[in-house]
Parts: sequence; C-alpha cells; structure tokens
Amino acid sequence: MYGLRYFNLLLLLVLIGTCSSCASSYPEGGQPSLEGNRLAGTTWSLISLQPPDEKLLFIDSPENYLLQFRNETDMIIRADCFTCDGKYNSTGRALAVQVDCLNTGCPPGSRGELYMDAMNRVSSFNMSQKELYINYGAERGRLTFRTYTPSDP
Repeated sequence: MYGLRYFNLLLLLVLIGTCSSCASSYPEGGQPSLEGNRLAGTTWSLISLQPPDEKLLFIDSPENYLLQFRNETDMIIRADCFTCDGKYNSTGRALAVQVDCLNTGCPPGSRGELYMDAMNRVSSFNMSQKELYINYGAERGRLTFRTYTPSDP
C-alpha cells in the first residue's frame, strides 16, 4: 500500500518535472509555495471546484467543506457528508494524499462526492495570500479554498 503511494508520488514528480514548458497553473498575482511545508497548521474552506472539462461549481456552504493540514503529514477533511482522516506529502508544488473516510449519507445537492473524488486525484497545489488552489485530474480540474475562520455565534 505504501509502495503504491510512493510510486504515484514519484510518477507525479517526474510528470511535473517534464512539464517545464507548460503554462503556469497558479492564478495571476499568486505565488507557488516552494519554501518548506506552508500547508501545515492551516484550515481551508472550499469555495469552488471545477471538474476537468466542466463548468465552475461554487460551494453554497463553504463551512461544510473543510480541509485542515494538522501538521507536516496529517490532514482532516470534512466534505459535507464525509469525515476523513488522512496523510499527505508535499514536495515543492507536488501534492499527494491518502485518506480514509466515513460517509454519513450526502443530502440532495451536496458536492461532497465531487470534492472527495477530486481529493483522491490531487496532483499539485499553489497558494496566494489567502487562497489555496489544488489541481487534480492531470492538472485539468481545480479546487479553490480560502483560509477558514469560524464565525462567532
């Protein structure tokens, strides 16, 4: 199981390295995170997702779609009806995740299954000041997150 995960990560790094002539996938004005692990200790809320070759989908309740990088390797995902614990590895802009989820049943209109499908196929990430962009599906899909700050009741 671990061998396959590391093989996939190595394959991703090779693919990203061979794509040096590809256009940058981070948004205008944003900068990729290349210094250490800047993901650790941050919680993000999903604001939109764009499946490959499909239209951009906005998230009505971002507080129900959270991504928390607890430390250098552990993560927690809340995807509406899913609660997941997982591991992640980031090197430069490359990102690989492995998650174990509990599905409590998605309500109609939920984006939980799309979100989890995307998280199971992540390939890279970029960051700007308050946003995180995770690319998936051979770099053709994108998840957009903002830093999460719980609102006071």
